[in-house]
Amino acid sequence: MDSKRHFTRLQSWVFSIVVGLSCVIIVAELYGIAVMAALGPGAVVPASMGFATALFTVLSVVFTISSFITTVMFQTVWLSILCVLWLSTGALTHSIAHTLAPDGCDALAGHKRSVCGQLPFVELYCYIISAALLLYTLTLSALTTKAVVDGHPGVWTASAWDLPYTKDLPYTKNKTYSKDQRKDPSTEALLYENA
Repeated sequence: MDSKRHFTRLQSWVFSIVVGLSCVIIVAELYGIAVMAALGPGAVVPASMGFATALFTVLSVVFTISSFITTVMFQTVWLSILCVLWLSTGALTHSIAHTLAPDGCDALAGHKRSVCGQLPFVELYCYIISAALLLYTLTLSALTTKAVVDGHPGVWTASAWDLPYTKDLPYTKNKTYSKDQRKDPSTEALLYENA
């Protein structure tokens, strides 16, 4: 199996896990918002952060129709931001679980007990999503760096779905140029302009 299929498989797995778990968190956080609203506006903030992070994530992954959103540069920056947001959401969820029920969820009653019981799973899902995004972002950065070293200076504005590139310049596959012309930076720039 070649590296292109490996990376495509990684993209598919990571984005499937991220979207699936984000949808679960959206439902759990909506329930948490409804229950916590009775405690006051301050109690709604943690669930709202989880909901917003999950919603941003789903929208970012599902609506990658725009060519700018699929660029390596955008994905590297945006997915790093999402990774930090998921870490923050997981830490906040952990903090809320201990604040809401310092003696454990058994001390609570009704819907509050149900929300408290969900918090460890929401926290775990936040860390899983963060780890998946970190793995993808590091792989994307490594492949991008390798492509730049191999002579693809425009890789940062290329689609992430086109990675990894081979050592051959993509615009010279069907044209015949000598090795000296390919190594000359001025000729290489002309090859990109003429394509």
